[in-house]
Amino acid sequence: MGGFSRSRRALLSTSTAVLAVVALAGCAGTGGPNSPSTVGSSGSVMQGGEVPLAAPVELKGDGKRVAPASAAVASEALTGFGLDLLGALEPDENAVISPYSVYAVLAMARVGAKGETAAQLDQLLGADPDVQGAVVTAVDAAVKAAIAAGAMIPTSPDAPPNRPLEFGNGNSIWVQPGLPVEQDFLDGVRQGFDSAVYELDFEGDPEASRLTINDWVADRTRDLIPELIPEGAITVDTLMALVNAVYLSAPWMEPLEETGDLSFTTPTGAVTVEGMRTPLTVSGAAGKGWRSATVPYLGAGLGMTLIVPDDGIAGFREQLPEVLPVATRAGGGGIPVDLTFPAFDAASKLSLVEHVRSLGYDHIFTPDTADWTGIADITPPLEAYELVHQAVITVDKDGTEAAAATAMLMMASSAPPPPETLVIDRPFFFVVHDTTTGAPLFLGQITDPTA
Repeated sequence: MGGFSRSRRALLSTSTAVLAVVALAGCAGTGGPNSPSTVGSSGSVMQGGEVPLAAPVELKGDGKRVAPASAAVASEALTGFGLDLLGALEPDENAVISPYSVYAVLAMARVGAKGETAAQLDQLLGADPDVQGAVVTAVDAAVKAAIAAGAMIPTSPDAPPNRPLEFGNGNSIWVQPGLPVEQDFLDGVRQGFDSAVYELDFEGDPEASRLTINDWVADRTRDLIPELIPEGAITVDTLMALVNAVYLSAPWMEPLEETGDLSFTTPTGAVTVEGMRTPLTVSGAAGKGWRSATVPYLGAGLGMTLIVPDDGIAGFREQLPEVLPVATRAGGGGIPVDLTFPAFDAASKLSLVEHVRSLGYDHIFTPDTADWTGIADITPPLEAYELVHQAVITVDKDGTEAAAATAMLMMASSAPPPPETLVIDRPFFFVVHDTTTGAPLFLGQITDPTA
């Protein structure tokens, strides 16, 4: 069992890599740019102007939102899901994902899934369908409380300007006009995820539709993610987009001190980076082959835990299911640590379709097996053809700024329908004909093939 020395500040100076875990979740808000139509709770279309942006942190539900799940249920579901997603990242590159953002989109889609598609989503999301919305609500409520607690802490008028404490999140669903969306689906995404539903003419102008959704995301991520959906991803065949966006700006409980140059060992050699250290000791943990420390944000309801494997990240991922709960829950009373670590930033742009398939969930994105009839029962059926995710994070002496967004895109399946079965077991007509003109060469009927 490893341990920390209170005097050992250069915690990361000889490490090849570091895993950072930060709470990125929030309360849902509605609203959209470019004056899209909003689908009402009765399925009608309410024409209107631009919907105002939701205030950060404030829940915009209609009073019918599902009650939050317990902290243990929410943590278990999102941690397991996040570890599944981690495999989509290259082991030797800076990268960041938001399990919360991807979870919210897939859980919204699950409201309209049926059969084996629903069963695979339940397994992937790590919770029963009646709990998935409650998982999202639980994280929303926890972050709302953390932000409120931080906002109540007085600051000295002589203190230097600090990073603002701000949080925002939103869910939205964009629908091709005329798509017969099931009422149960509309009710479910509102109650579970406080999602707005807009009509958007993908067929009439796919590029303008793409820009409209990207503008909605940019508004909610403070322009950190200006282009979630890449050019060409939305076509005239697109029928629906399910979208989540989340933004966090959080100052440290105590601003960090700059230490100057810090030697950091990368997989390819040593580099010199800007170092930072905590002015007060923070809480840490240790286990076989790893050490960690948690730096609290203002109010102490949010924190960033840094996990340092002794022998690099690539071979350590399989230990994370056991390590993460120990490391992240040590923030309230673990080993006291004098921490030095580098300022850093990371950004990722991912298509997660093939990664989800590689995990064994092959129904979700396979046209001839997926069942989305709970969203819209149409022929040909709906197909989920893309799942895009972006996340960015900057960590410096003042705190953290981060954003993430996810979109699932759907269209009518191009796969041929299963063949009809025809067993000729009663009298029938037959015709032998020229296939160009259809002119019959022979024409007859059979009433008894044994005669």
